Amino acid sequence: MKSLYLIGITLIPGVGDVTGKKLISYCRGVEEVFKTKKADLLRIPGITLDTVNAILKQDWLLYQ
Repeated sequence: MKSLYLIGITLIPGVGDVTGKKLISYCRGVEEVFKTKKADLLRIPGITLDTVNAILKQDWLLYQ
């Protein structure tokens, strides 16, 4: 299951290697990135509202 989350994080618009690693580090795991509350994601330095909304919306998965 972890590998699905690793793939998922690479599909988020605006999230590259550096931002992906930052999200995983701050959230303490790749699965937790998708389970973390909006307010907590917004506290991560360099993470924008657009990125947080893309993580939480997750409809980009339907178009891949």
